[in-house]
Amino acid sequence: MSDGEVVAICENMDPEILILRAPSNRVKLAASLSESRSIRTFQADTLVYFNLKIKEMGLQNPRNTDLRIREAVLEDLPKIESLTAGAFTNYPSHYSSNKRFAPEKITDGYVEWAKKCVTSPDFNVMVATHDNIVCGFIATIVGRDDAEIILNAVDPHFQRQGIYSYLLQNVCSQMKNIGMSSVTISSQITNIRVINAWIKQGFMFSHALNTFHVELVK
Repeated sequence: MSDGEVVAICENMDPEILILRAPSNRVKLAASLSESRSIRTFQADTLVYFNLKIKEMGLQNPRNTDLRIREAVLEDLPKIESLTAGAFTNYPSHYSSNKRFAPEKITDGYVEWAKKCVTSPDFNVMVATHDNIVCGFIATIVGRDDAEIILNAVDPHFQRQGIYSYLLQNVCSQMKNIGMSSVTISSQITNIRVINAWIKQGFMFSHALNTFHVELVK
């Protein structure tokens, strides 16, 4: 689809706001969008994707020896919702760059997303527990040959204990065991600490998408 066709779709959109993602190498698209008199556009963030080939990998021992990883059950939902709210309050996503979205509604959206992951059979969810208390989770959607980690969080009270890295290792090991060849994950380009954790686990940069918020000019 050409830049002109993308602009035409945006100019004739029905909703008040459209969230558009495009490969970051389409450098002229932003200019084409900004030249339209019918819409108002700004770039809200850049999403980076990393990929891990999991044919050869091993699990490392967690720094926290009381840490356990298991599949999530419905009884974990209240704690998963609670830690998601804590982890994503004031999280700098593309939504937070737009004043049209109230901060508490953005957080509620992430909590609803986590709930869907736990309650839907379409997602694989694993939790980390410390003294039988859920302190983190990771949600994955499984394809034919690869899997994508779509949502994850660690309780703010348990961060910087290696929990996130251990969740990553375990889900990748699980995906390897069921025959997946790779795992993909994404986040905002500014999420440096998380990206560094991916790199330490062997993930490699794959591609990037720019996120645009497009609004009709009234």
